[in-house]
Amino acid sequence: MKQFQFSNDVYKKQYHNQIIVVKFGGALAKPESVKKIAEQIGYLQTQVGAKVMVVHGGGGQINDALKAQGIEVKKDPATGLRVTDAQTLDVTDKMLKILNGDIVDIFNQVAGEKWRACGISGYDRGVLEAVPVDGHGNYTGTMTGMKTGLMKEFLERGGVVPVLTSVCFNALAGDGEENRLNVNADEVAVHVAVHMDAARLIVCSDKDGVLNKQGKKISQIFVDQVGGLIKDGTVTDGMIPKLKMLAQAVQEMKGGGGVALVNGFEDKAILKELLNKQGGGTLILER
Repeated sequence: MKQFQFSNDVYKKQYHNQIIVVKFGGALAKPESVKKIAEQIGYLQTQVGAKVMVVHGGGGQINDALKAQGIEVKKDPATGLRVTDAQTLDVTDKMLKILNGDIVDIFNQVAGEKWRACGISGYDRGVLEAVPVDGHGNYTGTMTGMKTGLMKEFLERGGVVPVLTSVCFNALAGDGEENRLNVNADEVAVHVAVHMDAARLIVCSDKDGVLNKQGKKISQIFVDQVGGLIKDGTVTDGMIPKLKMLAQAVQEMKGGGGVALVNGFEDKAILKELLNKQGGGTLILER
């Protein structure tokens, strides 16, 4: 990352010893993209002194695996969330574990001896807690809590980057009951950022950020502007629940750095957002 230059160390000092949560989905979970993300995380770890955590999804990979096994892909029309029966849960968990292993392998190839990535399923040691969204055999959940002790241990060791999947521990499961729940990865990332007092949450996708009606990126949005952007039709479709969720996260995060939406395919988008005055995506802040 030597080719990325900074005019001063103000931003580096801002994030030194602070927690940054990075989230990306299955579209970015390809070797070339993961390598780019790993290089930026390495810079944050070794040159800035930040503590980075990663949450990843894998919707496309899960859908492909379900179709290959003849399992119908179902979504709740009201929420857009996946409907997760027992078969779907098993496939989801399996695919996310495979994806997690691939991501960790690439991270560690990039890291060398300077830092290390560690893969963790959300239900390992009950670290990410959730409850079912309904009680009718749907193993889709919503997050309710997090055991932060294990994650803090990793971060305090220095140089360790936890890489979390979004299959969480069912906090309501009794003996012999299914103890896993499939949770939306954006929601998981938000809860991790809030519970870990992160200074910034970076959500990577294939979009430059939130776009205006002319298709141009909006560089900064204040939380109190979100309702207006939805009402006037600037923000539509799947971006509506995402933006609402991220705005709520901004209000609950104690770090005060806000939430940013960036294009994970863009070269060094994470570093530009964090360490450059111009930013790299859409930053959501409180006034």
